[in-house]
Amino acid sequence: MMNKISLRLRITVITCMLLSICCIVLAVFINTSGREQMNRAAVIVGTSKTTELVLNKEIVDATLSSATKELLKPTFQMFNLSTVLYSMVIVLIGGIIIYFLSARMLKPVRIFSENVLNITEKNLAEKVELPEAKDEIYQLTKSFNYMTSQLSEFFEAQKKFSAHAAHELRTPLAVLQTKFDVFYKEKNHTEEEYTQLLNDLQKQVTRLSSLSTNLLEFSELDKVNLDNPVEIYSMLDEIVCDLLSIAEKKGITLSLSGDESIINGDDPLLYRAFYNLIDNAIKYNVTSGTVRVKVVKRDGQSIVTIFDTGIGIPDEMKQNVINPFVRVDKSRSREFGGVGLGLAIAVGIIKKHNGTLSITDNKPKGTIIKVTFNN
Repeated sequence: MMNKISLRLRITVITCMLLSICCIVLAVFINTSGREQMNRAAVIVGTSKTTELVLNKEIVDATLSSATKELLKPTFQMFNLSTVLYSMVIVLIGGIIIYFLSARMLKPVRIFSENVLNITEKNLAEKVELPEAKDEIYQLTKSFNYMTSQLSEFFEAQKKFSAHAAHELRTPLAVLQTKFDVFYKEKNHTEEEYTQLLNDLQKQVTRLSSLSTNLLEFSELDKVNLDNPVEIYSMLDEIVCDLLSIAEKKGITLSLSGDESIINGDDPLLYRAFYNLIDNAIKYNVTSGTVRVKVVKRDGQSIVTIFDTGIGIPDEMKQNVINPFVRVDKSRSREFGGVGLGLAIAVGIIKKHNGTLSITDNKPKGTIIKVTFNN
């Protein structure tokens, strides 16, 4: 029943109930005390013993005559009635005062509610004005503003991600459509033209397959178990062995050094993250360059550092390159079939494992990627 009425009425009802209880207790105490005091006065007046007071209630009742009690009965009744009436008036006045005071006290809540109702998915970035008094409503408003700010950033990121994903999906499809249109305009084709069409088809299908796989991995980062012990050095050694042939084809020296370190996480996900990082260091390297991977355990942290002598990352892109679909060199990314999700997936996996990734320059040329896990 109480849940169906407004907070203002609830406060008023509860306050009136408390006032009623206090008035009842006070009335009982006053009536009892007043009766005893009037009985004592009646005994003193009736017996003319002004120097001796009767302090015990039983003695007072025994001393009073029936006539005296009958005489005082209307007085007692009037006293009791007055007490009840005054108590009711106090409760009524108190309830009215609380009802109007609660409206003033709850005004910040009403204003906050009205502001919240005006917020939609289109204006999540707008802030609710903070009240002047730094009370619970102030903290609630502050928390709400923080929440809407986070939601706004999330929705904006989702919109950008969807737009980029749609663009990446549309590009190879558009290329294929163009190839087919040109191919069908001619009636007779040579074997070389058929071979070229199949090569283009395979290239674009491979790109679509890679993109769909990356999108699926990116969307399923929250559905993993992070309680399994993972030996970082052993996992990196396996990755280096898998990528060694690719590095040798480019004349790149790939090496691993450091100590064994164990963190809790998901082995396949971490493998994917470091595979992407080391693979990028090879892809965007120069001929006869080097890629060094080092593992260090220090002060309860596991640190993996990847040094390369590649094309490097401009300072203005170091913060944005970890975002989805961002490429440092778009022409080389197209050449290698990249869609700009590898580094973003790696960063997402590392964050999922309570880790951080930083990017700095490798003097005189190249990039240093440092991954730190707090064990």
